[in-house]
Amino acid sequence: MYCDDENKEQIECLIDMLTELAKSSDESLFDKIFSKVAKALKVADAPEEIENVNNAWDFLGVINYHGGDHFLYQATMDELESTVVSVINKLPLHERFLVIVANSNADDFFWDDFKSGITDVDANAVMEYFLKKEPFWEAVERLTKAIQSHAPDYCPCD
Repeated sequence: MYCDDENKEQIECLIDMLTELAKSSDESLFDKIFSKVAKALKVADAPEEIENVNNAWDFLGVINYHGGDHFLYQATMDELESTVVSVINKLPLHERFLVIVANSNADDFFWDDFKSGITDVDANAVMEYFLKKEPFWEAVERLTKAIQSHAPDYCPCD
């Protein structure tokens, strides 16, 4: 695709506006995702019986306490990631797109290519790139870590 200077300026402005919109809505979208993930974990059973650990959300605090040394660390993190993916995929398309743009480095790679006309501008290619490739998984990883950091504290001495 060929872009003259005027079109390039408009594309850059559109990209900048989209990025700003994504970042400004990120907190409310994070809250929405966080509440749905936490709710799902609070109704799920903890994978191990531990006193004062009533559900998978509480168990995430156990995982934070023990870290990678806990034998259920990877399974718990996989389940958390799976829940985050499920919640993101149930969002309306425009919210999914904003979440991914705000929580990935897509602008570092894709936007530069897009501005210079290197990237295919076919709408299907753009959506596939954002919703199924690197930006999606970067966003999932960031959101998973952020949600994990909000898990309840656990202390075995209680």
